[in-house]
Amino acid sequence: MNHIRRSIALSMIIASLHLSLGSALGTPRAEASVATGIMSLAGTATVDGSLATSGQTIFSGSRISVDAGSRSIVDLGKRTRLLLSAETALSLDFSSTQLAALLEKGVVRAFIAAGLPVTIRTAGEELVTDASQPSVFSVSVDEGVTKVLVEAGKIEVRGLDGLHALGAGQTFVNSSRDQGEPAAPQNNLTGRQKFGLFAAIGAAAAILAATLLGRDKEEEQQFGGCVIILSGTNPNPGICF
Repeated sequence: MNHIRRSIALSMIIASLHLSLGSALGTPRAEASVATGIMSLAGTATVDGSLATSGQTIFSGSRISVDAGSRSIVDLGKRTRLLLSAETALSLDFSSTQLAALLEKGVVRAFIAAGLPVTIRTAGEELVTDASQPSVFSVSVDEGVTKVLVEAGKIEVRGLDGLHALGAGQTFVNSSRDQGEPAAPQNNLTGRQKFGLFAAIGAAAAILAATLLGRDKEEEQQFGGCVIILSGTNPNPGICF
């Protein structure tokens, strides 16, 4: 009986020593994966104030500033991409489950996968996507004027003059508030002036398309078809589903 008791006591001591040693040395833990993006660049840009390079990894919290005459694409994976025009300044906060951005100036065209909620803020407005479906839209900020063009999906624009629900083919411009009139969605997409602002985005895509056409083909098919990026001569660059 004493022999059994001594064996049990010895086993407990050994187990205690193992636990103490593990605490002292530290037990390795699997680190949580960090969401990242890849930047493609034609021209020059900075990330957090440092000169950027094409193929550079983008982390959450980064501020991207694209120089004049330059273009950039930020690929966040899972069929989600942002096309930045020349003279665009954009701050990003993203993870595998959400994307938030602050657009200070310039033009951003976004291709967003279903299931990823997106919020983009400008000086006076906040855009929120309907995450139940893919969305394609462009946002521009020029001297305090915010313009939104929706190509696919649904977006809510919230601002000082209320909430505006936009669907495919609708636009929003907040410039009318300067005359004391409420801004409202517009449905006419045939005007040359409305598309002129976004022609630069099509040109950016044409310059950088070669870096992306060979990537994620299988994923892009899950959108229901293909992504079509046209040159800046076409006033209506778009995406097919």
